[in-house]
Amino acid sequence: MTNFPQPRHYAVAEISREICVRTKQAREESGRSQAQMAKLLGMEKAAYAKYESRSPIQSHRIHLFCSLVLKDPAWLLTGQRWADDKHSQPHRKGRRSA
Repeated sequence: MTNFPQPRHYAVAEISREICVRTKQAREESGRSQAQMAKLLGMEKAAYAKYESRSPIQSHRIHLFCSLVLKDPAWLLTGQRWADDKHSQPHRKGRRSA
């Protein structure tokens, strides 16, 4: 019998913390302040600041946020990147149009 490594079980709090860390990282890499990001998302700075410290970004704001910081929503939520590290879908293999 093969011994496979046991999958790591994440606690909800740990996943939430990691999403908050990536949210802050993405905003900082975009060169925007918390106040600027809050304004672009149509919210108060204090409410946005919670996304970077204790409460993951609300699901209905993820697409807009990721568009603003040029990150893939999958990266924000999981830490996994597409090969091109952009917020677009991965390249599909297939025929090219002529």
